Amino acid sequence: MKASQLQKTINYASFFNASLTLEGLHFWLISPKKHSLVEVRNLLTKHPSLKKKIISTKDKYLLKKTRLTNQKIKTVQKLVNVLKIVPSIKLIALTGSLSVNNPKKRDDIDLMIVVTPNTLWLTRPLVIFLTSTLSIRRKPRGMVTTNTICTNLWLDQLNLTVPKNKQNLYTAHEVLQTKPLFDRGGVHQQFVKKNIWTKKYLATAYNQIAKTSKISPLKVSQPNWLIEKLNLLFFKLQYLYMKPKITKEHITLHSAYFHPRNLYLKIKKHLF
Repeated sequence: MKASQLQKTINYASFFNASLTLEGLHFWLISPKKHSLVEVRNLLTKHPSLKKKIISTKDKYLLKKTRLTNQKIKTVQKLVNVLKIVPSIKLIALTGSLSVNNPKKRDDIDLMIVVTPNTLWLTRPLVIFLTSTLSIRRKPRGMVTTNTICTNLWLDQLNLTVPKNKQNLYTAHEVLQTKPLFDRGGVHQQFVKKNIWTKKYLATAYNQIAKTSKISPLKVSQPNWLIEKLNLLFFKLQYLYMKPKITKEHITLHSAYFHPRNLYLKIKKHLF
């Protein structure tokens, strides 16, 4: 392990105006090899300038972020308790800054939703309706207001792997920092397992998550042909509606990445 890896990890967090504890630095260490907490601590003692950038677990700023995180999770949990009744929904997870305890007061709440195969575009309209009815849904290109709900990542169970052209350090973080709010049948475990490529960027984080997650065989119930045909029809209709607004979003029959911004290049420059 090199000091430059500690520096990159600290720089990555600072890009998002986040601070790291010693444990956080160890967990999110940018390295293709896993390292122990002792190794990180020992290396920090040799580099006082880096050690000064690490905060205590009792830091007031961190405690304030934790309280805000808990408030926002409590807000979205009411919606999750309704959405989990929908039988096609297998996983609802937090993504973005809220999933790593680093939200701002006005931030919206980003969610990843995983559904059974060939039901994504049938499920999505129902989720949009329920979200709009029970909370405040962030509309495409809409203004960000406090606690708006943004379902910006949709996957079905047979498409859990992030596309190769999106596999980079930023996406590795996004994958490993997902925080399940509802998980039917260990789907979050499968999501992590299907994205084992994240190890080459964040080996310690991947191994810690995998170690605490007992990976069970993927059980997928296939919908009948009518459901498949209806899902295809709903996909075509929704795609036609969205097409004029699509920029860099990645949208297919089995997945929808509603992330028009590509932060990776900016982050890469910030690391050095």
